[in-house]
Amino acid sequence: MSRYASTVAGWRAEGRRDRGATPEESNGLMGALMPHERRAAPPRLPPAPPSLLTVAQAARLLRVHPNTLRSWADKGMVPVVMLPNGYRRFAPEEIEAVRRSMGLDRSDPPTD
Repeated sequence: MSRYASTVAGWRAEGRRDRGATPEESNGLMGALMPHERRAAPPRLPPAPPSLLTVAQAARLLRVHPNTLRSWADKGMVPVVMLPNGYRRFAPEEIEAVRRSMGLDRSDPPTD
């Protein structure tokens, strides 16, 4: 008889349902969740303030590949805000300053 089957047989002998013992009664045997039980989702980080741009948005405005912008940010060539989850965000004012230094006019729309 398997360990699980013997445990269930013991519960039945004690008059318990197959669901198992309460955490207080389990003596550490029931550490895992049963299939029908669900844990609450972990709290999510608040979204970035809408005033910050993602790597893709900033790269599109600068007409460069996102990896190029990441490289520039890592080298300190473009100011970057690092979020607690490790994502990079860029201030629109800083991206606009980089656009001007690259000779891109504000009236020039980004290309797709």
